[in-house]
Amino acid sequence: NELLMIYLKGGHITVDMPSGRIQTIKVRNRPVFNELNYLHYNKPKKLWTWFSDLYAFGLVLIAISGLFLIQGRKGITGRGGVLTIIGVLLPLLFLAIYLWL
Repeated sequence: NELLMIYLKGGHITVDMPSGRIQTIKVRNRPVFNELNYLHYNKPKKLWTWFSDLYAFGLVLIAISGLFLIQGRKGITGRGGVLTIIGVLLPLLFLAIYLWL
């Protein structure tokens, strides 16, 4: 299958060489997702970086304090401890796989 793909700003054109069939695809930004993506990739820089870092720090504090709210079998000394260890080890495992494989 011989395809010629021409990439343009705002879309692309695909040409099937043997049949001569042409397909055009236009890409347009969706209103809310475009702005969220803009923030996700940290394009604003400056104040947004500070805000997002402080927000992340706050979420970490909430998560850590939540570990100690429930006591007993379901708390940090029981099932909660096992789940916490799994929650820490899984990202470390994926990081190790990503870095060394």
